[in-house]
Amino acid sequence: MLSKPLLSAVVALVIGVFVLLLLPTRIIQNSALHIVEWLVHLSAPVAEISPNELAAQMASRPDDILLLDVREEAEYNESHLKGALHLPPAIFPDDFVNRYGAAFKGKNLVVYCSVGKRSSDALLRVESLAKASGAKHCYNLRGGIFRWFNEGGDVVNTQGAVASVHPFDKVWGLLLVRHP
Repeated sequence: MLSKPLLSAVVALVIGVFVLLLLPTRIIQNSALHIVEWLVHLSAPVAEISPNELAAQMASRPDDILLLDVREEAEYNESHLKGALHLPPAIFPDDFVNRYGAAFKGKNLVVYCSVGKRSSDALLRVESLAKASGAKHCYNLRGGIFRWFNEGGDVVNTQGAVASVHPFDKVWGLLLVRHP
């Protein structure tokens, strides 16, 4: 026989799963991305900027922002935020400064990846170097390109505007759901 606390937990789990099955897929995906964002922030507590805040800054002061995409090259090539430079995820701090240091002066540095984990880890490694090279502020894009895209943000590749984002893999791709 199950103990009372264990039985309560099983009942709560069954009810939770049943409720999730009744919710529209979009709500489940959006909630899942919020949970991922929260876990990312707990694992690497860096300053964050929301997609809406970034879009406002890009519209009002585009020259004040330096965007760095921390995904693999194939992901970046499929789509990225307009004006973003590709930053290899495993770049060494010295290589980072040599490659991008001159571009930091007076800029707000915004790094992003798919959901924010690789970019927050990268930011932890290079933030002090970026600031020493003249960056005003350094941010991780909350929810990464997935949140940006889901909230209607534009993405491009070398050919121009595109309507998709590299899903990273089948499981992570479930978090991509474009909101009109």
